[in-house]
Amino acid sequence: NGDWSGAGGNVNVSSGATLDGTGTIGGAISVAAGGAFTGTATVQGATTIAGEHSPGNSPGISDNAGDLNYEDGASVTWELFANTDAGRGTNYDGIDVGGNLDFDSTVDLNLVFDAVGSAVDWSDALWTSDQSWLIYDVTGSTTDFAALGIVGSDWADAQGDMFATVLSGSGLSLRQDGSDIYLDFTAVVPEPGTYALLAGLISFTWIMVRRRR
Repeated sequence: NGDWSGAGGNVNVSSGATLDGTGTIGGAISVAAGGAFTGTATVQGATTIAGEHSPGNSPGISDNAGDLNYEDGASVTWELFANTDAGRGTNYDGIDVGGNLDFDSTVDLNLVFDAVGSAVDWSDALWTSDQSWLIYDVTGSTTDFAALGIVGSDWADAQGDMFATVLSGSGLSLRQDGSDIYLDFTAVVPEPGTYALLAGLISFTWIMVRRRR
């Protein structure tokens, strides 16, 4: 942990260990399965991750100046801290890749909305319309995007309310645009005709109740 400024050699993170810090790592890093890479340190060399990648410091930007490669079984943790799609690195995590981005086989994306300090609230007005967050900002090319998959389909907000309950029918999905990767939220809002139908049903029910009386 700490400031890695001036670290010019390669760094190997073994299983059970965590590389967490700021500054610049002049060489490459390799994270073994069971290991973790967190924080906002800039990696000048290639980054290879078989373990966990948790960008930022709740939240923040992970800056990889070279290539970034995820091996089979790797995982990525992404956090949102506010009801907004603005403020990348401040309100939500981001990963910058100066070289190429590659996913090998299966890589899990864990979404976190209820971390300590989060203000995410599924009942906020933000969630009544479609939103998008830039997760990977890639200068080079991206390969095997389909290997990256969101874990689960239901998430708690900062109040402990569940996504599938409050935002029933809405969804979160991944999208590749050029070499960049976005997390998209698709809101499901009843059509105006639906409101009219509901109003009609309520009115009809009220009339029938009065007639019976």
